[in-house]
Amino acid sequence: MLSALVERLRAWVGAVLGCFSADSSQLCIMATYVYESIPGSVDEPVERFEIRQSMMDDALDAHPDTGTPIRRVITGGYLSTGGGTTPASGAGGC
Repeated sequence: MLSALVERLRAWVGAVLGCFSADSSQLCIMATYVYESIPGSVDEPVERFEIRQSMMDDALDAHPDTGTPIRRVITGGYLSTGGGTTPASGAGGC
């Protein structure tokens, strides 16, 4: 009885988070990634778009709808230098 309830809960969580493997033992965490097209020539514009995928997935190399070559764009983030309120010794800018 309990295992059936756990499986139903796991399936529900998977559907909500966008993970489609109800029997997975890991919790899928979805993130929104920015990708951009890789132009074939200097005249082609670069197109940016967002794709929601699991953090466990590899970066895509082709647009899922068109097959056009793409790359993931790193757009910032947070860097921890070891805790506390002062920068770590030797830590600096660029």
